[in-house]
Amino acid sequence: MPRAEIKTVTESQCVFENDFCDWSRAPGSTFNFQRHKGQTDAAGKTGPRTNCKGSDGYFIYVDATGNPGELAKLRSPNFPMGHYCFEFWYHMYGEDMGTLKVWVFASGMKRKLLKKFAKNQGKKWFEFEARIGNNFASDIALDDISITPGRCL
Repeated sequence: MPRAEIKTVTESQCVFENDFCDWSRAPGSTFNFQRHKGQTDAAGKTGPRTNCKGSDGYFIYVDATGNPGELAKLRSPNFPMGHYCFEFWYHMYGEDMGTLKVWVFASGMKRKLLKKFAKNQGKKWFEFEARIGNNFASDIALDDISITPGRCL
């Protein structure tokens, strides 16, 4: 995933069918998210079998096979200050699951941890941080990321 110029947008809705939309690799990444379609592990010991809708569409994930402890960071485009509804699907299945963190950054402020998922289960931007566990059974997937103005219903 190449680094791209960071755009400023008022909303972002990405299902990853064609590309990464305006999301990009964040500084500090040692590993990349990748677009994928279908089951990530033939034995079914980790990762999703389909996208979040249960169909043959794309999602993004970090492949844990041969990559213990690697860190993948995915950065959103910039957003003007304000209230936003932030929704996404995630999949974390495997016996040696790593962690998934969601951070928010705002101009002039330190980053703030919005949510941490662990184990089996002026400008503002968001960042996903996926750390792989110690073996292949720790794939972490994301799909249908949506950031829209206003509060969630």
